[in-house]
Amino acid sequence: MRGTYVLLIALLFVPAFSQPPCSGSPTSDSSYVYYGYAPQCNVTRLDIVGINDSTHVEIHDLTTEMLLASTTVNRMGLYTFNVSERIGSLRDLYFKVVADKPLAVCLSGVWKISFGVRLQAGSSWRGFKTFYPSTDGGFSGKEFIFMATHTLWASTYNTPFQVNVYSIWGVEDGHVTVYDSDNRKVAELDVTVGSIQKVSLNESSVYRVVSTGRILILALDSEAFTYVPSLTGGFVGRYFYCMDAPGWRGDKSSLIVLAHEDTEVSVYDLGRPGWSIQFSGPDVKKSLRRGELWHNTTMVTRTPLRIESTGDITVLIGTGGDWWGLYPASYMTNASAIMPQNIGDDISFIGVKAGRELRFYAPTKAVLFATRDCSLYLDGALVVVARDETLTILGGAHVVQADAPIIVEVLGEGGWEGDVPSYSPEFPVVGYESWGSYLISAQGLEVTYPQPPNPIGIQQLLPFIAVGVAVPVILIAFLVWRRRVRRMK
Repeated sequence: MRGTYVLLIALLFVPAFSQPPCSGSPTSDSSYVYYGYAPQCNVTRLDIVGINDSTHVEIHDLTTEMLLASTTVNRMGLYTFNVSERIGSLRDLYFKVVADKPLAVCLSGVWKISFGVRLQAGSSWRGFKTFYPSTDGGFSGKEFIFMATHTLWASTYNTPFQVNVYSIWGVEDGHVTVYDSDNRKVAELDVTVGSIQKVSLNESSVYRVVSTGRILILALDSEAFTYVPSLTGGFVGRYFYCMDAPGWRGDKSSLIVLAHEDTEVSVYDLGRPGWSIQFSGPDVKKSLRRGELWHNTTMVTRTPLRIESTGDITVLIGTGGDWWGLYPASYMTNASAIMPQNIGDDISFIGVKAGRELRFYAPTKAVLFATRDCSLYLDGALVVVARDETLTILGGAHVVQADAPIIVEVLGEGGWEGDVPSYSPEFPVVGYESWGSYLISAQGLEVTYPQPPNPIGIQQLLPFIAVGVAVPVILIAFLVWRRRVRRMK
């Protein structure tokens, strides 16, 4: 009876599969495949950067099984495929990029027609949050080759916004050197564990970044979100560094954590001095049960965060506060109404290795990509899928586990357009206004890293320990000396 129940549930999910398998694809288990879904948008593009010379690349439409493009890219070379010009702007595209060597692949889109104050006609702005992949396929490596995306940054509320400023985060102590596509050195800097340095680059240009210690590279923009890679590899883990882009005055970051097991999550503001963090502990702390979702909006944007957990978690961060993640008091009587689905319009990718469980939150919807023929459990229902099949699911918290690697694209439409609520007839929500992300491969999910060093270690506390020990010793010595003097008298 129980088996029949599971089968019936599985059959209910079968019609939800969006696309048939691309049976004519030359994909093999040794290929590097990058799956993605591009929603309707009148300017959508794929920017593909070569990591190695003579890399053969193909772009396949999973719906029509057509080969959209075929090319060869060299190391530091950039190939841009204009999705909107090739298939039109009024059709969604489910696709895969297949290569015989690893790549850096960025999917992005923007509406270039006027919609109120948020985006003017003819704008080339393509703002989104994303971590740049390292050449090993993970995100916490020592070498990165990528195309720089649009960013927006301001160090404080009182400083003007700057564009094309990128965050380099020290996972380990290291010396970082940045080269352009002509192998010219354009920047040098040093990072320490847990510290962030800024570097200015040119949007749409290709760069190579090398470091003597492991680093993260993060591109930030407002009104967007991204899943945070674990510092030990993949997206499920216990150690994370992240930060949100600047918002308006008073905006808070929306931090969404899903627990894979019973755990205690600690969030530290790395902008505080190390001694303060060590003695006062985490800024926010939360005990979670397995499967529980925690949406925290206590941290102001621009705050560099270190997240530690006693159990495995996944982490999503986006711009919350007055408009994004919380409804403002001017539009609702309940000013504290938490709306995690409104953390900005954007896309982000997350994935999991074969046999492991992945818990994730999707603001609007999510698209699951099967990298091989497999059986998967989605929210408890068993579904059998073929390689390249996709499954579109509604927004909310979900759990997936399969006997093959699974790639998930998470999408959010956001809840505001300009300075007015989404239901305003003057400025209706257009859906996906400005979005993008770097893609991931199944091989990238296999990359693992050692546990990161604690940025608040004993070495940083030695001066304070020395003072704490020295003061009592001096006081005792003084009292002994004073007693001896009195006895001599």
